[in-house]
Amino acid sequence: MDQFIYVVSDGMDVGTGQVTVTNTTPSSSPSPSPSPGGGSPDIYTGTLMSSGTAVGTLQITVTTVTNQANGKGTAKESLSITGVFAYQGARNGFVVNSGKFQAGALNGITLTKMLGHGWNLTLKDDFDLQWLATLTGPGGSYSSVLEPQTASGVVHQSYTASLVESGTGSGTGYAFLVLDDATTLRATGKLPDGTPFTGSAGIGAGQGAISSLSGTAGNVLGTIQISASAGPMLTGTVSWKPGANTMQAQLTASPYTMPKAPQSALSLKHGRVCDFVFTRPGGTTFEKKAVLNDPNACSGTPGIEFVIIPRTGLLMGGVIDPKTNRLLVLQGAVMQQTNGGVGYFMEGGVPGRFTLSLGK
Repeated sequence: MDQFIYVVSDGMDVGTGQVTVTNTTPSSSPSPSPSPGGGSPDIYTGTLMSSGTAVGTLQITVTTVTNQANGKGTAKESLSITGVFAYQGARNGFVVNSGKFQAGALNGITLTKMLGHGWNLTLKDDFDLQWLATLTGPGGSYSSVLEPQTASGVVHQSYTASLVESGTGSGTGYAFLVLDDATTLRATGKLPDGTPFTGSAGIGAGQGAISSLSGTAGNVLGTIQISASAGPMLTGTVSWKPGANTMQAQLTASPYTMPKAPQSALSLKHGRVCDFVFTRPGGTTFEKKAVLNDPNACSGTPGIEFVIIPRTGLLMGGVIDPKTNRLLVLQGAVMQQTNGGVGYFMEGGVPGRFTLSLGK
């Protein structure tokens, strides 16, 4: 049993855990062992690249094991990952079993482990929609983007979304969604109160019902409508129950296209100045201007820093509140249709919201 630290790509702190790694050398790709409460395995495949040249292949099979709480506490999840990589005629297999965490908290983790024979593996769960792999071993370092194994010709459309809390709520959540061949919708993000969620559902009659367990918020339920206008747009209502009361947020999603390096996720035709408006939980506001010194990042403006993840359009950063001189951690998403972005921050355990605008 080896200790390691879970590294979370979107800022969620899920702590430390244990992982058991065994090294095998099978003649073919290993298959996951059935586990009680186990979900359907997902297969991801990719090509090992070195300096732009294909040098091998990598495949992993991921099974999510859910242990229901049975009315006591919060449901737990763990991952069972089996894989095999082929390099210079040799096939090397591995098995990784994660520790147990609150349902929903495994999203976005990074696993790093020595595989033996001089090989080291890093697997990064890129918001449950892709895995990013790095292998270092004899001869150098190799990378691979592992995509879900789907039928040939499947069309993937990505979206970024805002989740505006209904009523007097002050938060604005965000999400990254992928519609696979107009038949399956996958979603991951944060609710307006900061709770992470992830889920997938088949699309029927123009609707996709998202249902999942997510951290301490309990069940996250919602129906996302597909509109044929403006892109098309995705709209819907997401409901969750953090306590005795049911909360709701309006989801509005617009198509997102990953920029090609070195382009920005936003249009920079009218300059690189970003205008932020921050609304504190009590309703007071303050503004901040930031200058993109990188196509997808700001690190040179005093009092504010942020970065946009090009593949997903998600935004992370921080700003100093001029009233309290405290750091507010920002999380959100850019909206390409409006050439701006939305998101939230926490102040004293209560969510506030922000908007980002850039010249059109």
